[in-house]
Amino acid sequence: MFYSKYEGNNREYKRKGDGFTIGLTGKYYVNPTHKLSFFTEIATSFYKFYGKKLYFNDNILSSNYKENSEDIVFSLRPGINLFLSKKFAISSTIGNIAYSTSKSKTENLNNNEILTSKKNGLRVSLSLDRFFFGILYRI
Repeated sequence: MFYSKYEGNNREYKRKGDGFTIGLTGKYYVNPTHKLSFFTEIATSFYKFYGKKLYFNDNILSSNYKENSEDIVFSLRPGINLFLSKKFAISSTIGNIAYSTSKSKTENLNNNEILTSKKNGLRVSLSLDRFFFGILYRI
């Protein structure tokens, strides 16, 4: 269940709905030494959302929308493992290369106007906004 709300300047916006995500992840490792390994994390995800948007002016409903959206994302994340022992390692990914495609349909329930959109995007980031850190235990 999803819910968000915004209030300001005698206007109010509410959005609620349901959705789900399905994802698949794999890693490819390159081991130059027994203490260090590099990897590429390959992931794909599918997102589905359906819900309603409500706009209020002075506590009176001014707009009522029904929305559906789907997103598919493919991504590559470079990473490194530094082994502290045979079983434990410090693991980190930094950056992200991702391609996404999305489509959405929004219906204005006041006047039955239907708005559709399709978007494709490519994101390349090697900055710290996509930095992840973890501990790895090898079985």
